[in-house]
Amino acid sequence: MANTLNLGNGNWATKEDSLLAYNSENGNFKPLPFDFTRASNATVVNKAGLIETVGSGEPRIDFKDDVKGALLLEPTRTNLLQYSEDFSNASWVVQANSTIVINTSEVLSPSGKNDAAKVFSDGTQGIYNNQAVINTESTRSVYIRSVSGVETLTIKEPYGGVSDKSIEVNESWQRYFLSGTASHSTNSGIFLDDISASGVYIWGAQVEQGSYATSYIPTQGSAVTRVADVCEGAGNEQVINSTEGVFYFEGSALADDGTNRFLSLNDGTTNNYIYFRYVSTSNQYLFRTQVGGDTVNTLSGFLSDTTQNHKFAFKFKSGDYAMWVDGVEISTDTSSTIFPSNTLSNLEYSFPTNGGDGFASNTKDLRVYNTALSDSELETLTT
Repeated sequence: MANTLNLGNGNWATKEDSLLAYNSENGNFKPLPFDFTRASNATVVNKAGLIETVGSGEPRIDFKDDVKGALLLEPTRTNLLQYSEDFSNASWVVQANSTIVINTSEVLSPSGKNDAAKVFSDGTQGIYNNQAVINTESTRSVYIRSVSGVETLTIKEPYGGVSDKSIEVNESWQRYFLSGTASHSTNSGIFLDDISASGVYIWGAQVEQGSYATSYIPTQGSAVTRVADVCEGAGNEQVINSTEGVFYFEGSALADDGTNRFLSLNDGTTNNYIYFRYVSTSNQYLFRTQVGGDTVNTLSGFLSDTTQNHKFAFKFKSGDYAMWVDGVEISTDTSSTIFPSNTLSNLEYSFPTNGGDGFASNTKDLRVYNTALSDSELETLTT
């Protein structure tokens, strides 16, 4: 068996505006790049576990959860806090019984620099910022670690309307989140309250519109927008076998947020395609095949959590379709037809004219096989 297009599984070749697909047939990267665009800088967790900024148009391979890395694709988001690291700025209110030490040399921040702040208080007060202008659901986030041992504090919305969250922090940097809609119609912010006399270190605060947090967006005096990642356009009819094969994806959705997200094999139109889709229905996914403008099958299922890593494989062949997820055959179809030869020519992180919401996700491994694998091979592949 051979996967003629493979993106990931620890084999990454990136440069500005493109990623190269790997070919297991001859063990090299094929000159059939994915076209990649993002018209802004963005941050990513590098191999050393540190947050770094990459330039406009550079694909992000994120090593936060896996030593092999994952392609990170995110929607457009704006950090509405104007000073995400400078906690000495007047937009940050340090309460009367609280003290802040800027750029402490006691600890390195998640960026590997001495640019974190140390805050200590009396156990009932803290620090807040409420300059963000927003009137819909938003997500507040900040990196925190304790000075020593385990500390308990509260992350809040300064204007209320969002349930407070009590958090325990330890001596390792972690990012903490709070989502919800503020009770004030035009402002929102972030409030770290109930900080003890022992204190905590803080770095990288963010308030963004949306139901979940995306990667950190640094600001230095104004709100900053990170533009969406767009990845599409690899392959041709020679490396994609239209008459039989396997479409494989290992990864996770960024959120179970009620949107449709597409990953597809297609001919550049909506007449012929196979797509994998995270569905707007909570934690649902599906594979759909359309041949010559007619939908021939839709195989679907549900997961307990689409934001966790899963392995999906879709076998396609005339009269022999099957969907496997995490080592289990979920659904089959033994009656549907398949495409004529040389129909499918494109693998992309979208779907032509779908009107959907992109494919906000982490990709650990993406493959197209040119043969329909056996059940035992599919079980091994997805386990």
